[in-house]
Amino acid sequence: MIAAFKEGLFEPLLVQCIKRQPKPITLTEWMDVVRDKEQSFYQMKFDLAEAKRHRGGRCLEDLAQDASK
Repeated sequence: MIAAFKEGLFEPLLVQCIKRQPKPITLTEWMDVVRDKEQSFYQMKFDLAEAKRHRGGRCLEDLAQDASK
């Protein structure tokens, strides 16, 4: 079942899970790690959208340039 579960994951997500220490072993651990990684991804995506909205729609490259000045 674990092999079938891993085959259904997007490759970048699978790689992140495999790199995790300690590595997930049971199916429950795999599901927990995937859920955590997905939640982190969507939270980051939301945070970036909020930051962009609050900055008047400026792109991230502009923000990075401003930060380096």
